Amino acid sequence: MLKPQKAIDQSQCRTTNRIVKAINYGSLIKAQKMVELLVATETETDTRTEEVARNIMGPDFKTAMEQHEDPLPEGTAKAVARDVWHVSKSDPKEHYDVVCQNAAGTYLETIHVKKPVGKLAAEGPVEEK
Repeated sequence: MLKPQKAIDQSQCRTTNRIVKAINYGSLIKAQKMVELLVATETETDTRTEEVARNIMGPDFKTAMEQHEDPLPEGTAKAVARDVWHVSKSDPKEHYDVVCQNAAGTYLETIHVKKPVGKLAAEGPVEEK
């Protein structure tokens, strides 16, 4: 019989881009549970202003999370967008790296959330004709 895996503190997680600071960007309901959305403003490899996190990355991340259909890891109470959408060797589809945490902020798992479909804040304002 397998033992359930214990959640680990993110500071102990072997990632090359640990989150240092994040801002709150609201919340949404996933699988009948409230999930707090946060956007990283500082990681071990990047920094972004709160303005960029709130006005550009935040809206697109929230849309991506609303469109995300896969279940979040058990116990997820916080979802933190670590990076802007990108592609990687392990996942050639455009995605966000999203760090899932429990209510105490303990690291659970990093997941990929697909880039949202539709007009994105990162693409700038829509020009009127």
